[in-house]
Amino acid sequence: MARGLATPLFALLIPVLVRRLGRATTHALALGVAGLGLLAVPLIHTPGLLYLPMIAAGVGWASVVSMPYVILVDHLPKEQYGIYMGIFNMFIVIPEICVSLGLGGVIMGLLHNNRAYGVAFGGALLLVAAVLTPALRRYEPSAR
Repeated sequence: MARGLATPLFALLIPVLVRRLGRATTHALALGVAGLGLLAVPLIHTPGLLYLPMIAAGVGWASVVSMPYVILVDHLPKEQYGIYMGIFNMFIVIPEICVSLGLGGVIMGLLHNNRAYGVAFGGALLLVAAVLTPALRRYEPSAR
């Protein structure tokens, strides 16, 4: 429920943040918040406090489902949006399918079946993405 509320509320703030910070910086900020939240999961031992990382995940999710497309769209020929967005979406969906088919089991084996560490591993990867995302600023039409 916490993520369910955090996602639409943060989504309403995204346009304001984009105007102030730019697209890539806004996305990096959201990825960083989500990464830190998920990285904190193994450190939380009170179930009620798990709402905090889920709120952070909601912030990241709001950005993940919108900002990559917004960042990409200015670099596509308008008459071919559909084909390029479809190809881009495959680069999102195919890794998800691969993880669901087996990579998750490999990671859980390496993490001794500790699901909290699996979530934290995802948080660490989100932090890597947050660090790399500002490099996209140089490709923004109005990069600051």
